[in-house]
Amino acid sequence: MLTLVGFCFMITQRETKMAYGVDLDKTEFTEEDYNKIIAETTKIIEENSQEQIYIAIAHYNRGWVYYSRYKEDKAISDFTRAIEIRPGFVHAYGMRAASFYALKEYEKALSDVKESLKIDENDQIGVNLLTKITNKMKN
Repeated sequence: MLTLVGFCFMITQRETKMAYGVDLDKTEFTEEDYNKIIAETTKIIEENSQEQIYIAIAHYNRGWVYYSRYKEDKAISDFTRAIEIRPGFVHAYGMRAASFYALKEYEKALSDVKESLKIDENDQIGVNLLTKITNKMKN
């Protein structure tokens, strides 16, 4: 089982459950759950019939699943698309920074962290990563 800790709930949980077909009230998810989320978010993205915020959230959520499965390149692509659609999407900047950090691309990670903290100085992902990144860059 994998634990879900970073899903974006910018739409209601009820809408998210309906869209992804997964009970998001549970705290641990199986590979089957993640595969279902990837399939459903991909469907939303490809159909492109939703409002743009929903498309951005679908990219973010699929990116988060890729990130949690150590597929950082795919995650970065989805987080980037979410940012293109919604430039102020602070969580997408933070998770893209985390993905760059995992790939040891510290300059790119730092740039995204700075952007996330411009949007929201209390962004927990950004605050937590800032120290880690600056420490790595010193070494």
